[in-house]
Amino acid sequence: MLVPGIIFIFAYHGLANVCADTGLRRMYELNRDYLPARFKQLGIHGHTDFFVGDHSRPLYIPSDVENEICREHSRLYSDAIENYKVWALKMLDASGKVPSGLLNGHYMDMGNYEECMNLAEEAPYDINYCVVVFRNLTTSLHSPIDWDSIESRPEHTMGGAPFLRPYLRIGICLPASCNIKDLTQHYSNVVSKYKMSAYFDKNSCTSGNERVNLEKKDWFAIFVTILTAMLCVAATVNDYLRSHFNFKTNGAFVDILQCFSLYGNGELILKSTSPDEPLAVLHGLRALSAFYIVMAHHFITNHLFPMINNNKLTTFSRSILSDPFIMSELAVDSFLLMNGLLLVHNTIKRKLTKKKFDVPLFYLHHVFRIVPGYFYQLLIASTVFIHLNDGPLWKYYTNTIREYCQETWWTHLIFLNNYIKPDKQCVPSDWYLAVHMQLVFLSPLILIPIFKGKKIVPLVIVPILFVIANIISISITYFNDFPGTFYSDRLAMREDIFATDYLPTHARISPWLLGILVGYLLCQEGVKISKTQAIYGWVLSTLPFACIVTISRYIHWEGVQHNLTLSSIHNGLNNTAWAILMAWIIVACETGYGGPLKSFLTWRGFQPISRLSYSIYLIGLGIQYGLISIRQNSYSMLIIQSYKDFGGELFLILVFATIGFLQIEAPFIRLNQMMMKSLEAEPIIEIVKETNANDQELHVKENKSTT
Repeated sequence: MLVPGIIFIFAYHGLANVCADTGLRRMYELNRDYLPARFKQLGIHGHTDFFVGDHSRPLYIPSDVENEICREHSRLYSDAIENYKVWALKMLDASGKVPSGLLNGHYMDMGNYEECMNLAEEAPYDINYCVVVFRNLTTSLHSPIDWDSIESRPEHTMGGAPFLRPYLRIGICLPASCNIKDLTQHYSNVVSKYKMSAYFDKNSCTSGNERVNLEKKDWFAIFVTILTAMLCVAATVNDYLRSHFNFKTNGAFVDILQCFSLYGNGELILKSTSPDEPLAVLHGLRALSAFYIVMAHHFITNHLFPMINNNKLTTFSRSILSDPFIMSELAVDSFLLMNGLLLVHNTIKRKLTKKKFDVPLFYLHHVFRIVPGYFYQLLIASTVFIHLNDGPLWKYYTNTIREYCQETWWTHLIFLNNYIKPDKQCVPSDWYLAVHMQLVFLSPLILIPIFKGKKIVPLVIVPILFVIANIISISITYFNDFPGTFYSDRLAMREDIFATDYLPTHARISPWLLGILVGYLLCQEGVKISKTQAIYGWVLSTLPFACIVTISRYIHWEGVQHNLTLSSIHNGLNNTAWAILMAWIIVACETGYGGPLKSFLTWRGFQPISRLSYSIYLIGLGIQYGLISIRQNSYSMLIIQSYKDFGGELFLILVFATIGFLQIEAPFIRLNQMMMKSLEAEPIIEIVKETNANDQELHVKENKSTT
């Protein structure tokens, strides 16, 4: 009875769907066929006549141009509207209008992008969907206007992420024969009486008949993707034959091929280690920090969404529910802390096992570990990413990424993109890899003296550098008079803060130095602390961060004036305060005072996420960009909606990060291990970073072998 019952349920469900679909389709067809006749009966031509009348026609019909073809197509468009031609009514219907809710921050009406694009086969000429930008909406009619200054200032950028300014934007369906020059001329004339200006750029319009034109570099990206996929398939088949049919294949080529096996690479994700291993808490910290970075990017990209209530961001930032979003920009400092900690921890471990510190191999290992996934990300972003989807803002965002990648790829190759053209990151989060690799290249200056047993370096020089780093960080805000709010809000006020305060290695180094110090202390024999010392540790580590949170709450309070001293303390010490708290959590867990927190952080469920952290970092922001760019309507800023959207983004990122790990990252992890084993007995120093999930496993195994 069970099987027939299941069949009946599915059959009934399918029939119900067919009936519902048929009914909805019939309703749509009736509306589509009936509406033009109804408009004619009422003497109107669509939503524009309902509300604003014929005087709005210049907004939709660009007739005031020099281009004869554009004028002719505009006249044809106008006549077709008067004669109730369906294609013309659809063009008008697909166009936006001045949005309601301007006083609430609703500055954009995108119209109906899909309806406009679907007109390509119905209209007698090619169709473009264009977003026209009207500037100076908030400028008083009676105030002098600095047109040159306004026109020359670009959109805000977060290292490649353009922030939408509060300009009026309207998506309009137009004849493709009207080029950017024509449209700028026409719309500037239309709004000149309002002391406004119209702006278009090369990414403003999308053609309904636009064809994908792949360049050689696009084909190269496709080739690399297909090649790695084929290697994964071949290696997996070979692995299956070897394990199930005793199919024996040997040789260096086979060993290299096996690095691409989905079986073996899947085991890298799913294998579990004991929660009692040394520094096992780092799995939990890494996984949670990766999630927190996704949350930070979600909060920042919310500023890129067209919203019907942009003003809600102001009140949201004053809500206590916004604190997790506001403070999430500090998550990257957790990785810098762990990076420094494991650098020195593994250096001392290497000394105890009588192994040499080989600087060239040390560099080779880290470059080979970082480069494959990173360069594949750069390749996709600068080539085929723009062809993967479309939407009203797709070209605006993805073409910006593509152009920045093509301009600054060389700065990324040498890991100096946080200093050279920092406002043009290929992917806005790529700055971290530059910081990380710069610290890797500099680290032997500290690690070699530690390896040689010179205690003055970790106990004297590193603390002095730590203090100097914090003074520098405070000074950056003080001497530049930066505001002391959360990052994206600071950016909205000062466009130079990203390159000056957020990206430079000298402004990010204090958590890394703290990690060096903590790693050294944890490596000392017989490190124990009393219960009283543990209590003091919890209090003293929590207090600085609590002060930063309090300052942040105060700064965001309505009516509070800019205080340079508080801003300098907030901006200069927030990452240090966070790193101190994270450092103490590690120390407490390693010395027996972590309690339930250690049980939580060493939960085995965090280990797969920890190993995916690099792929999450590389793929995450691209997916978030894509979700922004394909939106076809404005959305409402709601706190609960933000958390729900974050959950959906996180799920998609985990899915694609797993694919990226299996196809790109894991094969080169295994190749890296093979290369290191061929050069010495086992891999040289392993370093945990925002990107490196699997090195932790190697480190844990080394520790286990000597305890």
